[in-house]
Amino acid sequence: MTVEKIEFRFGEADPSLEIPPLFIDLKKTKLKSMVVRKPLIKSESEEGIVLYVLVTQSRQIEKLFLLKEMHPDLYIPPEIKLTESKKGDEELAQFRESVIETEKEWHYANRGIWRRVFGSILVDMVMIIKKERWTLRPMMHKEGESGYYVEIPVSVELSPEFANVISRDECIEIHDHSVTHHYHLFLESKERFISLAKRYDYYFSENAIWPAAFDVVFF
Repeated sequence: MTVEKIEFRFGEADPSLEIPPLFIDLKKTKLKSMVVRKPLIKSESEEGIVLYVLVTQSRQIEKLFLLKEMHPDLYIPPEIKLTESKKGDEELAQFRESVIETEKEWHYANRGIWRRVFGSILVDMVMIIKKERWTLRPMMHKEGESGYYVEIPVSVELSPEFANVISRDECIEIHDHSVTHHYHLFLESKERFISLAKRYDYYFSENAIWPAAFDVVFF
């Protein structure tokens, strides 16, 4: 078994594990959740990557505008305003350095997308902004396919509505984790993913207890 731990980290201050770690199966080119009741990886021949997405939760608006300085094509909704900026302070400088370090391995593609290639698998980290919160979510694309594999954690309250807005063809599987249902989806476009995430992703819920409770297998 060959398993490599990969981090996508934005910021050192108050980092949050945005979603449970995802296992990218390089041989079967599949995306698996690492949220488990029993170990998912059983075969000695399995080869893959465990992807951890860690994003700062501290002073997100200031850091969002700092990202805009670094990447002018990054779109920030006009209703989001920077009311205070402490340019040059230690936390913001640390955040900038963290982004620069991450971008040594994750290439900035455009408009809030950071990209890395693993063999025939392309992983895009997509920035999603809603009100005064932002996060990054992975989209996995396999060579020869037109769509994207994604995961969206949805609160149990919104789950019935969410199930009605996605098609049978889009839904691969659903994991029940008490507070949330984690939907593994195959979507035709980034725009579809961003639209669904902004409306239903548990991270953006007004009453979210974050991070949601889950059990994770670590390697």
